[in-house]
Amino acid sequence: QINEEIMHNSNTEKITAAIQKLCRLRDEYVPNASITIQMTFMRANIDSIIPIVEKAIEWGVNRVKGHQLWITHKELENEALYNDSYYIEKWNKLVHKLQVYQDKIKLENFLPITSREYVDGDCPFLGNELWINYKGDISVCCAPDYERRKLGGFGNIYTNSLHSVLTSKQYKDLCVNYKQNDVCKKCLMRR
Repeated sequence: QINEEIMHNSNTEKITAAIQKLCRLRDEYVPNASITIQMTFMRANIDSIIPIVEKAIEWGVNRVKGHQLWITHKELENEALYNDSYYIEKWNKLVHKLQVYQDKIKLENFLPITSREYVDGDCPFLGNELWINYKGDISVCCAPDYERRKLGGFGNIYTNSLHSVLTSKQYKDLCVNYKQNDVCKKCLMRR
């Protein structure tokens, strides 16, 4: 139910049925494929995280990956976990409780919040992942769209090869200098 409260017009029953079907098809046809459920960590869903992880294990999902909420609108400030000591403590207790599941499923980015010091860490995406949206636009970051665009345009999969993006001067410069970039300085995903 929390899914439908956060993601308006979402249908949790349809989504869970689709995940289960995808896992069955994977098991039958491509058993080496990995399936990930991705989520945003926020106050509204913090109490639903353990049940989600348990369902993911039950269904045969390989990984649950999450990230702290990017505050893209003033209305979201009250949903972030990292800006309130009560929710930081609650989150850190949750991370500890989740350790019992780590031998059953890969949990990614379920890290304690000690302070904003993790912002000084390395980008887990540059050099490892790219995103292609429904129009074919290539992105080097999963930040909200208006932030991601500040990193530069990297073309479209219909006109640019991934090799040309990864070997471009623009991409190589970003990989070397991202810690000086304003978008990257405030990123919550650096480790």
